[in-house]
Amino acid sequence: MRIRGLLSELGKGAFISSLVGISWVIVFSTNGTSEAYVYCFFIPVVLGARFWGPIGGIVTGIVAGLAAGILMPLSVHPYESQSPSNWLVRLGVMVLAGYLVGRALAQMKERNQEIQRQNQQLQEFGSEVIQALAH
Repeated sequence: MRIRGLLSELGKGAFISSLVGISWVIVFSTNGTSEAYVYCFFIPVVLGARFWGPIGGIVTGIVAGLAAGILMPLSVHPYESQSPSNWLVRLGVMVLAGYLVGRALAQMKERNQEIQRQNQQLQEFGSEVIQALAH
């Protein structure tokens, strides 16, 4: 991988890590996972899937799921920890969402490339037909 590509990937990683951190601060400052703000963690999961496909979605889902799970209380004031079943289910949903978004985007990319290939073939065929009719 070229240096520019490596820096680009590192930049994406730093961006995703920052979004997980920002999500953590938002959720913690709004009294933990008992509020709807916990869904902020899906933003980096979806972007991780967009940047790196299904594997990136899974990895980002694990990181976000741990940040929203074992590292986040159910309630900050008064302090109450989440039950393991609560955060494990959330982690599983984030991992599944990351995989499904990554897979769907990969399939869309493959289909788009196939459409572009077919379009190129059609243009070449059209040019051949025009040339044949011109002679």
